[in-house]
Amino acid sequence: MNQANVAIALSWLGLALGAPFFSWLGRNWHDDVRALGYGLAGQLLLLLVLVGMPIQQIGVAGPVLFLFGFFTGTSMLPFAIAGSAVDVRYIGTSAALVNGSQFLAGAFLVFIPGYLMRHGDTLAVSQTLYVLPLAMLLATLLYVYWRTSRKAA
Repeated sequence: MNQANVAIALSWLGLALGAPFFSWLGRNWHDDVRALGYGLAGQLLLLLVLVGMPIQQIGVAGPVLFLFGFFTGTSMLPFAIAGSAVDVRYIGTSAALVNGSQFLAGAFLVFIPGYLMRHGDTLAVSQTLYVLPLAMLLATLLYVYWRTSRKAA
């Protein structure tokens, strides 16, 4: 089997295990927002490793991609967070808004590196991927701002 197929499968396996884990963690702590913060931090750290360090052996890349997928499991928490923030009549609408915003963000995160690969003649492929940890850093900073403003209110 191709090493890339194994690596991608490991990241999906991580997501399949991470989503219920972070849901459990949020319920256990009675704070989905805090569990989301740990997931964002883990994703940021692992994206920096994946983009910043050229990993070519499946023995190294596989576990890193598994862990990235695991921490990406926190992408399910915004549904619960949004659902708990609205009246029960608007839970479906909140889920639709979370789903749409995640698809839109995903589209940009696929489009931007692809655009840079095609039009950034002097950029290496790895350089075009730096947009991913930068976007994750922005998301983490927005989370920190949201968390601190939430506590102040």
